[in-house]
Amino acid sequence: MDSGTKLSIMTCYYLHNFLRKHKNEVKSIVAPGAGVCADSQADLDLVLESLYLEEDEIAVKVKQLETLTRYHQMLLEQNASPTKELIDVERQILWILGLKRVSS
Repeated sequence: MDSGTKLSIMTCYYLHNFLRKHKNEVKSIVAPGAGVCADSQADLDLVLESLYLEEDEIAVKVKQLETLTRYHQMLLEQNASPTKELIDVERQILWILGLKRVSS
């Protein structure tokens, strides 16, 4: 994988913290054995490689995650309480990583 298909160190760090914070609120949408499951310890580049087979598609998902992560940080800095926009960004991040929120 070239650098265009790898997440930045800062994005990986942020996403690992995000996944750690929400570990009891999410579940995998990937069939068991069909891909690497994303969690706070996983190699997120490997997760993306296992979920998306084409290098171009991986590059698109990396770019989306980089953008969504920066946007998520900005939204958290602006507003301490969860907004619909923040929840939607989190949903998109989780979906790209093969996860979804568990309904309460």
